[in-house]
Amino acid sequence: MLGVLICWGLSYPLTKLALLYMSPFTLTFFRFAVGGIILAIYSRGISLTIRDFVNSALNGAFFVLLLNLAIMFSENPAFASVLIYSQPIFVLIIYAVVFKTKVNRLQISGILLSFLGITISAGLSGPNLGVLIALSAAILWAFGTVYFRKNLSGESLIKTNASLAIISAILVLPTIAFSPHFTFGAIPILLALGVTATAQVLGYIFWFGAVRDIGPVNAGAISLLVPVTAYLLTAAILGVLPTLIQAIGSAIAITGVFLSQWMGIKASS
Repeated sequence: MLGVLICWGLSYPLTKLALLYMSPFTLTFFRFAVGGIILAIYSRGISLTIRDFVNSALNGAFFVLLLNLAIMFSENPAFASVLIYSQPIFVLIIYAVVFKTKVNRLQISGILLSFLGITISAGLSGPNLGVLIALSAAILWAFGTVYFRKNLSGESLIKTNASLAIISAILVLPTIAFSPHFTFGAIPILLALGVTATAQVLGYIFWFGAVRDIGPVNAGAISLLVPVTAYLLTAAILGVLPTLIQAIGSAIAITGVFLSQWMGIKASS
């Protein structure tokens, strides 16, 4: 899991740097196109069903596009990661509201604590477009997670993610018309490749290994530490530190998400 935490945490400051040279639409396409080709070779094929297209739209193309926009509009990209990783809270809410799944007291406490942390870190800082976009991305990802569990959970994770990347590249391609900006040069290309490697290729390869070795529930729980590595690596690379309010709110939000998942973690152990 260390590889997952480093790769996905590193992808946030790298994305922030890459967006200095290209639009979020261009970067999203580059990430999926290059990453998809590599993952397709690694998985030895892809699947192109209707379910794969829906999954790609929710968990890939439009989620990552919103993520990149959130990072672009956020002074500290790591703070966007905290909001993104509030996704399990919204998954619980969707299951409770749509599928009438019972939510226990610990989960309710986790949900409330997470929203308190988000309110402290985001609300007290004043209105921010990056915050709104990041929360929208988290909610979209939550719906995508529910869809995946209902329709694709029995499929190969490697092939599903390879398919997601290729299909997402196709879905995102028309959006480049909104802003085709791309500064050609060694640094922009290296940064785009860095984002692709950390966020799309190595990150997922490490993730597949972690799921195989310790199980999806435990791997998911440990992945909640990605915002921590994102903060550390953002500070090291960009020299951007979270405000005291952001640090306190982020810690509360992450703790809330962890609590909401505790029963599943305990059961898997």
